[in-house]
Amino acid sequence: MADTNATITSMAKQLKEGESVSRSKRIPLEELDTKKVSKKLASMRNSMNQIAARAREATGSDFRVESGQFLTYDGTAVVLTCVLTCMEDDGEDDI
Repeated sequence: MADTNATITSMAKQLKEGESVSRSKRIPLEELDTKKVSKKLASMRNSMNQIAARAREATGSDFRVESGQFLTYDGTAVVLTCVLTCMEDDGEDDI
């Protein structure tokens, strides 16, 4: 798997089939504004789609971008997350 100090773009290029990288943003409920939450999640997804396109171009692998939001267990914040998963690698490492 990729180095944790690397950029998400470089980590995406190193993913093998079934592996993922993600970005998350925690928003405390007292700062919650549904319009801003929707806008932020769309921005995160757009960024991850661009990363997926660059990784796809560099590796020939197929990638899926998924996003969502959830309320923390203690109910104090909403967490936005965007996940990039390698769906099919180019098979170069297959034996």
